[in-house]
Formats: sequence, structure tokens, C-alpha cells
Amino acid sequence: MRFPDAVAEIRRSLGLTQEQFAEITGTTKRQVAEIETGKANPTVETLQRIAGLFGFSLGFVPRKSSEMQAPKM
Repeated sequence: MRFPDAVAEIRRSLGLTQEQFAEITGTTKRQVAEIETGKANPTVETLQRIAGLFGFSLGFVPRKSSEMQAPKM
């Protein structure tokens, strides 16, 4: 599941409107809408607040070696 879809699904499962979710996470309703549509580029701090609300911590997950690409120079 993509991050935008996960945020929207979990927000709805908690019974929160975008406005309520924005208030809890210290963002704006517009930011929430942009996150849920994949148009936002949230900061690490915003991602941490969202993750914390859901009981998760922010971290990196390595990709499978078949998905890794050499950096372009």
C-alpha cells in the first residue's frame, strides 16, 4: 500500500475528518489533502507526527537488491 493511501485509510478508520487529522498532526487541511492524493512532499517532522499518531516510528526499509539501481551521475 502506498503512503498516501495508508494515511487516508487509517484516518478514515479512526473516524477523523481531514480537518481533525490536520489539527492533531499540526498540519493544515490542505496539507492532509495533498498527502492523501500523493501531491505533497511532507517534511520528516510531519512524517514523524503522522507515524506517531498511528503508533509507528519513521525509518528506512532497504529495497530488494533486484529493485536497487545504481545512482546516476
